[in-house]
Amino acid sequence: MSKKPEPKKEEKKPAAAPAAKPAAKPAAKEPEVKWKIPENLLYTKTHQWFDEKTGKVGLTAYATDKLGEISFVDLDGIDGAELTQVEMSGDNPASDPIDANVESSKAVGDLYSPVSGTVKKINSALMDAPETINEDPYGKGWLFTIEPSNLDEEKSKLLSAKAYKAFVAKL
Repeated sequence: MSKKPEPKKEEKKPAAAPAAKPAAKPAAKEPEVKWKIPENLLYTKTHQWFDEKTGKVGLTAYATDKLGEISFVDLDGIDGAELTQVEMSGDNPASDPIDANVESSKAVGDLYSPVSGTVKKINSALMDAPETINEDPYGKGWLFTIEPSNLDEEKSKLLSAKAYKAFVAKL
C-alpha cells in the first residue's frame, strides 16, 4: 500500500512589518546665537529693536557686543524730531543715519530709526551712564521712544526675533 503524500504544511512566514511611514522632516532648527533676542520685539538689519507696545527703540545685544563698551551717547539731536524708517539695500542701510550716535572704544555707531514717526522721549539717563546700553540693552538701555506714523505699512520691513536670529547667525 502506498502512502499518500502528506499535504505540505505551510510554513508560517513572519508577518511583514507594516510599511514604515516616511520620516517627518525635523523642524527647522533655529540658529543658535549667543545674544539675547527677545521674542516680543521687532528688529532691523542695522541692529536696532522696536517695541510696538511702548514705542521704545534700542540697540540689540548683538550691536552692543560688537561695539564693545559704550562710552558716549548723543541723542539730543533727535528730541522731538520726525524720523523716517531706515531704507535698506540688501543687508546695508541705503538711507542716512539719524542725528544721534553712540561711541565706544571700537567705533562710533550710527543709529537708524526702525519706524517713521515723532520722537516722544529720549533716554537722557544714558548721557551720564552710557554703559547701561551694554548692561541692559532691552531694559534700561533703551535709546528713545517714537510714536509711529506709518506702522502698518512699515512693519513688514522689520524682522521678527526668529528672522533676526537667522540674520545674525550668518554674520
